[in-house]
Amino acid sequence: MKNNKIKIIALFSAVFFLTTASVAFADDPIPPDITPPVITVLGDGSVSVTQNSAYIDTGATAADDIDGDITAQILTVNPVNVSIPGTYTVTYNVSDIAGNTAVQVARAVTVTPLTATVHLTVVTDTQVLYDSDETVSSCESSPNSGIFTVSGYCAVIQSGLANDWTWYGTDGFLNSLGGVANDFSNNMYMYWGWFGDLTYGETSLNAHTVTQGEHLLLNYNINPLKLTVSNSSPAQHDTVTFTLLQFGLDSNFNPVWIPATGGSVAINGISQTVGDDGTYSATVDSTDPYIISGNKTGFINSDTITLNPTAVTVNETVLIRNGDTIIYQGIIPLPTAGTVSITDNAGNAHLVNADSVLGILYSISQTNTEFSLSNLQYYISFNSLYLKCLTPEGSAPLCDNWQYVVNNNTPTTGMDLTLLSGGENIVLYFGNPHQIIFDKTTVNVNESFTATAQKYNYLDNIWGPLLEVTIGASQPNPNDPFNPTIITSAKVDVNGSVTLIISNAGTYDVGIAEDFYFPSYAVTVNAADSGGGGGGGGGGETITPPVFSVQNALNYLASVQGADGSFAGSSLYTDWAGIAIGAAGESGIIRTNILLYMNARNSIDSLLTENERRAIALLSLGQNPYSFNGTNYISAITNTFDGAQFGDSSLTNDDIFALIPLASAGYTANDEIITKDITFILGKQLSNGSWENSVDLTAAAVQALYPFNSTPGVSSALATAGPYLQNAQGNDGGWGNISSSSWAGQAMNVLGAEWTKNGKTILDYLSTQQATDGAALAPSETLQNRIWATSYAIPAALGKPWNLIMQPVSKPIAAPSGGGGGGSGGGSAGNNNTPATNPAATTADSDTISQNLPLAFPVNPTALQKTEEVKITVLPPAAINTQNPEPEPKIKTPAVATNVNTQTTQSPLQTDKTDTLIENNLAAALGNKGNSALVIPLVLSSGAFLSLMYFVARRFFG
Repeated sequence: MKNNKIKIIALFSAVFFLTTASVAFADDPIPPDITPPVITVLGDGSVSVTQNSAYIDTGATAADDIDGDITAQILTVNPVNVSIPGTYTVTYNVSDIAGNTAVQVARAVTVTPLTATVHLTVVTDTQVLYDSDETVSSCESSPNSGIFTVSGYCAVIQSGLANDWTWYGTDGFLNSLGGVANDFSNNMYMYWGWFGDLTYGETSLNAHTVTQGEHLLLNYNINPLKLTVSNSSPAQHDTVTFTLLQFGLDSNFNPVWIPATGGSVAINGISQTVGDDGTYSATVDSTDPYIISGNKTGFINSDTITLNPTAVTVNETVLIRNGDTIIYQGIIPLPTAGTVSITDNAGNAHLVNADSVLGILYSISQTNTEFSLSNLQYYISFNSLYLKCLTPEGSAPLCDNWQYVVNNNTPTTGMDLTLLSGGENIVLYFGNPHQIIFDKTTVNVNESFTATAQKYNYLDNIWGPLLEVTIGASQPNPNDPFNPTIITSAKVDVNGSVTLIISNAGTYDVGIAEDFYFPSYAVTVNAADSGGGGGGGGGGETITPPVFSVQNALNYLASVQGADGSFAGSSLYTDWAGIAIGAAGESGIIRTNILLYMNARNSIDSLLTENERRAIALLSLGQNPYSFNGTNYISAITNTFDGAQFGDSSLTNDDIFALIPLASAGYTANDEIITKDITFILGKQLSNGSWENSVDLTAAAVQALYPFNSTPGVSSALATAGPYLQNAQGNDGGWGNISSSSWAGQAMNVLGAEWTKNGKTILDYLSTQQATDGAALAPSETLQNRIWATSYAIPAALGKPWNLIMQPVSKPIAAPSGGGGGGSGGGSAGNNNTPATNPAATTADSDTISQNLPLAFPVNPTALQKTEEVKITVLPPAAINTQNPEPEPKIKTPAVATNVNTQTTQSPLQTDKTDTLIENNLAAALGNKGNSALVIPLVLSSGAFLSLMYFVARRFFG
């Protein structure tokens, strides 16, 4: 019990203590909340944003020891204006429930101005004040506007140049810059102007926002030049055209850019004068950079253009032939720039450009066995190598008569000096480029004879007419052996022919004046017979006149058609045969095969007359020339319209033969290109009613104009052309040959006439010319001429002019627009149908050289085999008038011509006016003729002598 008592007392004591303690704490006071919350900025305390970009504040957080997370109570002050550059302070404030305010926290926000790096040029007529790159920062566009832009005004005020402005509202007018002030005194009107990337500034500078990389030009009393380039990323060997323009104001104060006539472009430091149109073209043969700028006195130099041509691998097409023999034909890569060492016949080595014609030939000869350059002679006076002999494999050397052409053009330099750029067609051929053929070479006094000039088609090894030359008959001049006495001469017609009459008996040399009468051909004129023979009595036998059989003529054409559908392997003859087939209404295999051939060679030609002839042929065969297997031959014609005529303005035939297919292709007198072309053609008619005094061209013109008979002037032109043709009719009923007679007969049918001479008609004439196999020429003539003559004769025998043969088609709905403001279907102005600089390699059936002309009859002058020693003396330079040279000397050693009865003459459907004598490849230039006479003793055949004499006359006395 004692122990239990003690326990009870202790427990009571503990409870009492705890109770009294509790009562004591409840009575004590609560301490105050004096601790402020804490703000924490989220993200960086200092940030930058670009002007006009979005600014999104990342905010802050706030925490209190009593109240906990009070982020939601933060007060943020954000004055950031991103449109105005500057530094802004974003503040954050918060208080807890007890009113304790946190320490303010701030974030610095910098709005950086917009910038653009420009090239600023400040120039006056006397000095350049500033010309450097400048990084322009945005500035206030006008005082107190509050609008900040990167303007031309900012560029000026930040350039460091002293500047003064007058403000008109929000537009700033620049009064002076760099100490140069506007001057309006005495009507001078000299003031500051500006250009942005050469675009004339027509607003205030503060209203112009500059762009990165812009060229900002401020000019005072001087205007700029602008240089453009046709191809800013050319490939090596490309030709690029630079155009230099000058700025000015027209009479109405409108800004204009016009050609900087008289200005220059500097290409890698070498100055070249631009043409009247402000252009200059150059070939970039290197892959090194080309730096080009333009300049002209009184103007600010143009900006500089840098071209970096890309390297390309290009090929050259090479053909070497001797008549029918192809010595070499192939495609080889153009060598890179450099030289090759070539040894001449004297054993001396010469460095020759590897990319020259001779360099190419040498390269081929070193890697192939087809030929060798067996004799090369060096002429120091020309600083050029002369290819004397080329030896085909297994054959004798061919010497002294090599000609070469590049892209159908005869260079005026030697082979070693003619450089190539890639893609050229090179032809080297042996023989004369020109010849003359005759209907007869022995005549009586006052009896006419016909001479026809021909050029050699080195691609097809055939002869065609040579136009725009003069043929003359001469006799030796005892006082000047190099200038014979010209007895009579005449310019060739559209067939390459002239008719000459000589009144005195003797032997005459006939040659081509432009070739200096070399080679010349002997024509003998006999005295007239003194007496006449009596006529015998006639018998009573009745002779049945022959009749021209169209069916036999068609059978003949069918018999000579090639397996590929062509005639003589040429589109020229095939087109004319197609017209004849269309005239006869043939629809069998011969027509089908012609169309297959045309389809296989269905492309636009660079020569207008080629496309005109093809369009006529297609229409004759019932095909649509707008869309023949995807090719539009009509557009190829109308695209050459220059606002007044088609194709070459110096020719009429291409205009005549444009009207013929267009009249059947939906074109009428309501089309401006038709009426303008008619006006051009009518303007070429001569007072005697003819065109160029030519039966052929006049007959073609009649057929071309007749569908437009209602056009003013046409009916009267036809009324005078008819009598001209009728009066030219021969006693046999024809007009001298099949082609002229056929076309004249078609013109007669168009006019609704029936012409008879000496009781003979055109049908009488045609019937007398038809051979037993149906051809319109004798079997002794060439295949090409027989096909051609027969193709001409069939429509004439049927009485069908071309407009009745062709089957009309309508214009497409989207016909091409008229060139030069012409009617629908016309072409773009300014296209003169110039052949491409680098034509594609010509295939074996190409007619590029022969064009649209009939092939006449090749005559090879009989070579005289007599040998003789000849001394050739070269006149010293003092004897040569280089300022106004005399006509080139005439060579007076005639060859003998072979008689040929020329029954087929040539069509005027041609365009080649640039036929020049294809010279030997020796001379590089004619100015340096040497300093002393040169005497070369040679033993030659007469034929070789003529060639050498011709060379000397052309080269040493030119």
